[in-house]
Amino acid sequence: MIRALRLTLVLLLITTTGCRFYYGMWRGDFSGDPSSYAQRAEKLRASGDLEGALEAYRKHFERRLSDPRRPSDENPYFYYLPIGDVLLQMGKAQEAKESYVTAKEHEVDAALVIDRIRQLADHYVTKKEYAEALKILRAYRSMDVDIFDADIDALHKKSVAEEDHYAR
Repeated sequence: MIRALRLTLVLLLITTTGCRFYYGMWRGDFSGDPSSYAQRAEKLRASGDLEGALEAYRKHFERRLSDPRRPSDENPYFYYLPIGDVLLQMGKAQEAKESYVTAKEHEVDAALVIDRIRQLADHYVTKKEYAEALKILRAYRSMDVDIFDADIDALHKKSVAEEDHYAR
């Protein structure tokens, strides 16, 4: 009898807590779990709600930055990378660049920042704005000379080949 009562209480607690959690998600109230804004941002981004994702990532960053219990090895400026990714997806390349630069200035892992800078350059390449792509690659070349030199070389070849194609 006591076991059944304990089990009932545990199930009731789990059900109530779960309902409150889902109700909070539905309302947009993420006051409990610090990772919930990041999870929400990812879901919103996947569903195509880029404005909502951007807002959720920014709130998550603010939360992580101000959390006194944040582990010392956690760098909340990491979230400037997905913020920049969303901005780039929205076509706001300059704002994305600023977000990536903020991450770089706050010592987010260089390999992650390099990857985003290269994505930014690719954004300009797909728009056939080769001069802007080269400008980006040259500006951040010092982060990894070998990688950026290879990208710059490939971009030069691509732009010359395209010029030759249109010259015919």
